[in-house]
Formats: sequence, C-alpha cells, structure tokens
Amino acid sequence: MLTPDPLVGLNEFITSLKPRTTISFNKTYVITQTDYNNESVINIVTAEGKAPNGNPVKAEVTKTVVALGPPVATDDVNSDNKAGDVVTIDILENDRFQNGNAVNPELATVDLNSTIAGIQTELLVDGEGFYNYDIINGKVTFDPQDGYTIDATQ
Repeated sequence: MLTPDPLVGLNEFITSLKPRTTISFNKTYVITQTDYNNESVINIVTAEGKAPNGNPVKAEVTKTVVALGPPVATDDVNSDNKAGDVVTIDILENDRFQNGNAVNPELATVDLNSTIAGIQTELLVDGEGFYNYDIINGKVTFDPQDGYTIDATQ
C-alpha cells in the first residue's frame, strides 16, 4: 500500500496491513506566509493498495487547518485606578488577528516575560507587584505590593 502526502514529504510503502489495524506516520509542516495569506492549509492524504481478494482499494482524506497569523496588538489603556488597588485588564479585547477577527484567548499565546524560555503567565516585579495572565479569558491582573502607588512599568 502506498501512502503519499506531498505536503509533508511522506511517501511510505506498507507491505501488508491486517483488517481493522492502523499504521500512523507523524510529520511536521511549518506554516508559511502564503498559508497565512490564504488563512488555511489544505492537506490531502491518499492511500492506495489491494484488498485481500486482490481488488484495488483507494482512500483519500482532506483536512483543512486554519492558519491565522500573529495578532495585531493595540496598546491597552487603563486609567482612573486608585493607588494600591488590584487592576484587571482584558488585554486582547482591542486586538485583532491578521484577518480582522477578534483574538480568542484560546488561540493566542501571551508571555509575560519573554526573557525566560517558555511561556510565563505570571510575573513578579520586585518593588511593584504581581502580574497574572488568565489563559481562559485573556485578562491580566496586577496586584501591587503594599505601598506601591505609581503606574506599573509592565
């Protein structure tokens, strides 16, 4: 059985496969600027072979993956807060994906400290306070340390 997938460079030959069994192949594809421009990637995988009785069999599966580019971020403004109060800001509500759609927190990654490897959803700034990003609702909460009364730097 031949299983070509030109998008990811898969071209495997399976000598035999028992009924109701499967074989999986894992390949990686990196989204391109063209994919972003098209807002999707379409992948077609075909498997061709012969049934136990010798008759030819063919199966084809098409999958479409949405390819959204990075969001267009707009600076957030939150004023008229009392010094020392905990402040929560929806940092995604005024941002848009490249296609103009609102940014869904489940599709966005927010890193509060890009100087550390990985994704940080919490940040403690000495002398200021504690920041926390909620990945479900897209909001950042700032809890100032006792005595902190000026605008936060982050």
